[in-house]
Amino acid sequence: MKFGRKIKYLIIYLSLILFCTIGCKKSGPVDGGGNDDNNNCEPIETPPGVWQLLGLEIETVTAIAVHPTNPCIIYAGSAFDFSAGKLGYLFKTTNSGKSWDTLIRGGSYIDIVLDPSNPEIIYAVPYSLLKSTNGGLTWRPIMNGIRIDWETRVGSFALDTRNTNIMYAGTGGFYGGRFYKSTDGGENWRDISRDSLHDGVINIAIDPNNSNILYAGTPWRGILWKTTDAGETWFRTGLGETSSMIDAVAVSPFNSNIVYARVRFMGLYKSNDGGTTWDKTQIPDSIGVFTILFSKLRPSFIYL
Repeated sequence: MKFGRKIKYLIIYLSLILFCTIGCKKSGPVDGGGNDDNNNCEPIETPPGVWQLLGLEIETVTAIAVHPTNPCIIYAGSAFDFSAGKLGYLFKTTNSGKSWDTLIRGGSYIDIVLDPSNPEIIYAVPYSLLKSTNGGLTWRPIMNGIRIDWETRVGSFALDTRNTNIMYAGTGGFYGGRFYKSTDGGENWRDISRDSLHDGVINIAIDPNNSNILYAGTPWRGILWKTTDAGETWFRTGLGETSSMIDAVAVSPFNSNIVYARVRFMGLYKSNDGGTTWDKTQIPDSIGVFTILFSKLRPSFIYL
């Protein structure tokens, strides 16, 4: 039974790779609810508290990225669902969601990251790592040095905004995972997990004030690790071993000592001393938090 199950997942995994390989090119548009062409775009403005549908309503959108200087350009990734017959897609709009181009067919996208120094360079994470250098027209895998198999997949990715040649990726699966670092834009990867991170890494946060400081959250034992030397050595934060999942972690861009971490089923925690001690916030334990964002203008404002 176990062998048969492995064969089943291997076939699914190889099918996803095949879909991605044959679909990593721009194809036809998907209607997003408007008919303006790409050259007549104005960013969507809505009053506070009002939400507007941008299309893709039949998809389960799991990743979004907006161009840093042109808000008309948005990337969106959806989830692969074998039982529902959904392949998962990577989409792009250049007219604020009035229409969408399908960039990649196949995959389950957990993250999309644009290089802030050159937004034509894009990284997509559909359980592996893909890179485009031309705004999503073509893609190629960047997995040299990263080990994945039928049940181990890339589950986290982070780009150093101060030096975008430096990036980190974490893998995970039933039998654990590893933590990797690249210093050449993803062309080659080095395992920096040591014994500390052999559970796998499902969340990565780079201190926006000091990129030598990183936090890495693990599944299973649920430990939040910290490094102050860009991944060469690691130590546990004061959260200890939570026996759960570290679902999200973020460092304040205004104060490196302020760190938030969400522990699954245990709540959202805040540290005022760089992770040494933690206080539980008033967010109910039952509310899932998978993204933590800070306001760029108001230090006391965060979004979950």
